[in-house]
Amino acid sequence: MPSLDSSRYLKRTYQGVATIARVGKRIWTAWFADTSPAAWEVTGNFLVLTYSDDGGNTWSREYYLVPAHPDTDRACDPRLWPAPDGKLWVIYCQGGGKVNNDGQFGIWATVISDPLADNPTFEPGFWMTDGVPARPFLYRNQWYLPSDYLYANPPRFPDRIGKRVYLMDWANHRATYVTKIPKTPNADYNETTFVELKDGSLLNQSRSRDGIYQSIAPAGTLDFPTPSRWLFYPSIGSRHQISRSPSGRLLMVFNQHETAAGRTDLTIAFSDDEGKSWPNAYIFDNRDNISYPDVAFAENGDILVSYDRGRNSYKEIWLARIVESSIVDGKGAPKVTLKLVNRATKP
Repeated sequence: MPSLDSSRYLKRTYQGVATIARVGKRIWTAWFADTSPAAWEVTGNFLVLTYSDDGGNTWSREYYLVPAHPDTDRACDPRLWPAPDGKLWVIYCQGGGKVNNDGQFGIWATVISDPLADNPTFEPGFWMTDGVPARPFLYRNQWYLPSDYLYANPPRFPDRIGKRVYLMDWANHRATYVTKIPKTPNADYNETTFVELKDGSLLNQSRSRDGIYQSIAPAGTLDFPTPSRWLFYPSIGSRHQISRSPSGRLLMVFNQHETAAGRTDLTIAFSDDEGKSWPNAYIFDNRDNISYPDVAFAENGDILVSYDRGRNSYKEIWLARIVESSIVDGKGAPKVTLKLVNRATKP
């Protein structure tokens, strides 16, 4: 349910799990938040959205998407997706039962029909399937929606557990189940990510308790073998993102380490050979308690990374702008600009 009630939602005790998308010259970002003393992932969580028309230097007023029943439900883990028709989808998870994890969750979407307007219009939300959403991906000219049906709490429908993939009929707001990916060893929250390779195969990566795992489906199929460990750099159990930059290279953004102070060493890495090697990597933020990157691209090809810092301490959302050639070419210092998008103040 859309809201502009800043008197109720502007001051927050918790915020994180950011997502980013560009529509035209406008950069949108979103995350989820809490205003309760619990300051965590609890009943009443809601989504915050804002946009920038000047490359992330300044940001618009905030827009909120709030559960219709905030006393029992929570909204979380948003994913922004620019649809082929120019509209912007806010895909998110919603759960109920006055609990953190209701054993099922549902993937919902709210479409912003005019994402370049001064006062954007939010269409009524609709349910798509069970689980927690990952970023939609394009494969063989069709859009797919990944869903993580969590292993914990216990699951309401055990036969639905795991990493599931749905074919998106975005024009009619539907998602149809097509396949399930074999379980990752030591899996926890999955938070899966996909990219189509140039030979027509499909690369899937996901998190586990001991880092990143991956699996590749042969060209033209969705038949994934059991995932194996990705070992090019250290990685931890946290959400990361793989994508293809406008240059044609693959890129990954991930945390290399975790300390007593939280996740750290947010890294971007590039591959010129479809993931067979990753020779160019750079730690662009080594502060404490940073996590959950998402990726978009500026009009000039610069890489835009949104992420959170200290969800119930610093309560910050950040934007990194990275010039790919400055890292890959190795000439001079990498060109990275870090900008604060939002810092929540306590109620």
